[in-house]
This record gives sequence, C-alpha cells and structure tokens, in this order.
Amino acid sequence: MSDARLEPKAQEAAGLLAFDVDGTLVPYGGGISTRVREAMERAQAAGWRLTILTGRSWPELEPILRQVPWLEGPVACADGAVIARAPRGDLLCVRRLEREAALRAVKTLEGERALFWVYDVGQAYISWRTWRDRLAHDPVLGGASALAWLARALRFRRVGFRAVRRPLEIVERMPSPPTHITVLVRPGALQAEVERYRSLFPEFLVEAVTPGSLDLLPPGSNKGEALLEVAALHGVDPRRTVMVGDNYNDVPAFEAAGYAVVMGDAPREVRRHADVVAPAAGEDGVAWAVEHLLQRYDDRGGR
Repeated sequence: MSDARLEPKAQEAAGLLAFDVDGTLVPYGGGISTRVREAMERAQAAGWRLTILTGRSWPELEPILRQVPWLEGPVACADGAVIARAPRGDLLCVRRLEREAALRAVKTLEGERALFWVYDVGQAYISWRTWRDRLAHDPVLGGASALAWLARALRFRRVGFRAVRRPLEIVERMPSPPTHITVLVRPGALQAEVERYRSLFPEFLVEAVTPGSLDLLPPGSNKGEALLEVAALHGVDPRRTVMVGDNYNDVPAFEAAGYAVVMGDAPREVRRHADVVAPAAGEDGVAWAVEHLLQRYDDRGGR
C-alpha cells in the first residue's frame, strides 16, 4: 500500500460533504446538471469541503471531475481502495488484493462463467470469453441487462476498460496486484452471493454494490473507511461529515457519517439508513440535499 498524507487545512471548514457519483451526483449514464453544479458551488462558498466517494476507477471518474474543475483535494475511487487528489489524480493511498488470493478468485470466477471485471488503478480488464459464454447460455444475463453492461464496457474503453482473453494471465503479469474485482450477480441473489463469496474468500472484504453486483475488496477498503480517511485529510471531525448516496456500497459511509442523505429511488434496505431522503438524481436530488443542508447548518457548521 502506498500512503501519502496532506497537511490539514488551516481554515476551519463548516464540514465535509461527500457525494456518490452514479445514481446520486449524476443519473446513471448522465452528467452533472447545472442546478446540481451551482448548488455544489454554493456549499463550497459557504465553507464546506467537497469530496467524491465512488465505486468508479480513477479514469472513469475523470469525466465527472472535468465538470466540476474547482473541486480539489482527496477523493475516493474503487469503493475506497484508491484515494487520489483531484483534479490531477496524484495517488495518496492505494490498497490492493493479495496476489495469490486474487489469482484464486479469478480462477474460481472463470470456472463459474461469472461476469466480472479486474481493476487496477488506471485499467479494468474484462474477459471476452466470459461475455460470450454467458450471453450464449444464460437466459437471465444473456438478455438486455447483460447487453447493456457490455455496451457500457465498450463505451468506457476510452477510460481504461480492456477486453482480454485470459484474465488469469493478466493478473499474473500485472506489476502490482489488482485493487479490486467487481462481480455481477443474478437478480434477487445479491445477499446470498455476498455470503457465498465471503465464505469462498475470507481474505477479502466482500461488499454489495448495487442490486446486481458486488465487490471483492482489500480489507479496510469501503466507503465508510474512505470517508473517515478523507475527513482526516481535510482536518474535519467525522461528526461534521455528510454522505449523499443511493446504493448498497454507500451504506458503510452512511453509518460512518454524521448525517446521511439517501436518494429517493434507492433500494428500500438502503433508505433505512437515511437521516433524510432526497429526490432522485434525475430530479436534481443533490441540489435539494445541498439546499437542505445549508438551511440546517449555520456558516460555522453548527447544527
């Protein structure tokens, strides 16, 4: 693990406002709206530090950061496995899977014909053989949902996705082990699959991400731990943190934050962690959340 620290900011912040990306800051497949961007600027002007906690890799996050070029400082990618400094991407902390365990996981996933991605900091690898086999033989994932994910992988090739024939060989040759592995699961089987993978790979942190996916992560890598690390880098008391998110991988951050804002279209189990529920991302829910928080907190960050 590489680890570099920032000096605490001299000026006291009102607090730290952390945003998930997909389904929160932006609708799935969309961009940051003008209303959301202006609300974020108002929060920053009011003394709030802003950050992003996302399951995206750094190359996937860069197009979002280009829409808010004034957002600077540590952000967390890969569900907390990578912490980098925006806007340039200077690495502050990288956690990785243990190589032998990662090789065993990839071998198991290939044997199960699972749909999965292997991530490094700036690259994601997907097996064409996996896609071909599942699309041809699986009546559930061989339909529109899998094709949509395939289209997403192709579209994101320019931000680090690479199709490979033998992921196991790629992991063997990587200069450093992967940061994490994302696995797609059947609809309705998320919790059962999380438990199964925890049993198969006790050396990993296995976390639900969305209703149809989970992550195999290094120990200590989730959005909750990332929120605490980023808050420390900003010199902000964890009690002065706010997390805005919409999915299962945001739950650790909701639990770690001083205040949790959950998007209105989040799964029911996720909404249970909310201090307040905001409108959906397509309805500029982040703008609503920021306006709510600026009314709730005074200029010094008092509740």
